[in-house]
Amino acid sequence: MELKNKVVLLTGAGSGIGKALCTELVKAGAKLAINDWDEARLTETVEHLNLPQDRIWQQAFDVADRKAFENFIDESKQHFGAIDVLINNAGVSLGRFFWEEVNDDNLHWLFNINLMAPMYSSRYILPHFKNRPEACLVFLSSLFGLAGIANQVPYCVSKFGIRGLGESLRMELMDTNIHVLNVHPGGIKTNIVRYGRMKEAAKAKEIHVFDKHLAITTAESAAQQIVAAIQKNKQRLLVGKDARRLDKLIRLFPVRYTKMFNGVSKRLLKKTGG
Repeated sequence: MELKNKVVLLTGAGSGIGKALCTELVKAGAKLAINDWDEARLTETVEHLNLPQDRIWQQAFDVADRKAFENFIDESKQHFGAIDVLINNAGVSLGRFFWEEVNDDNLHWLFNINLMAPMYSSRYILPHFKNRPEACLVFLSSLFGLAGIANQVPYCVSKFGIRGLGESLRMELMDTNIHVLNVHPGGIKTNIVRYGRMKEAAKAKEIHVFDKHLAITTAESAAQQIVAAIQKNKQRLLVGKDARRLDKLIRLFPVRYTKMFNGVSKRLLKKTGG
């Protein structure tokens, strides 16, 4: 897909992969409709890009607010005349909890942002996309959408759900003008853990373990790979050697991998004091 002068609607543009995607998309010549829940961080992104008003449109809101998201889609169409790409990038995480420790408030918070927002936004925009010469839906799943991981039940469920959404839609839209890309990042150097909800006593250690041992790929590298995948009409992208290795491991040992990763999970719990 040629991105020059295409309109890309991107959520979670205030930091991490989202902010890096803005830079790469601008390099590719795209126009941007961007969102973040944090208005200050969104403003920083806009100021950094320094684009004329006819090439950027932004609104700060929580993607869990369905009506606000639908309004943003409508107003972005009005501002630019059309939308060509929707990248559901916004996401949140929980710390390491045993399943019975997870309360409903945290569960609904995570599901509404990670899973429900991409579901209703993609459904809402589809009639418009079907009238475009070419369009693309991009879903940010995760390494945790490839494998079940102990003490990360809600996050895994949300990311497996995103994987299922993208793969099912790809089949449903196979004979249309709409491309569907599922992205599975491994550990990326972002603030997702830092801004996650976790046990207060374990917060500092969880952030340290993620930053030092798990976040092995930069947001800039991830963004470059995602933009290249959109341009090549790829259907699936594994970002980072950790995601690629885990994918191979699951294919080779679809049952035994759970035992292998259980040991890793226990060691991480020990490091974080869980």
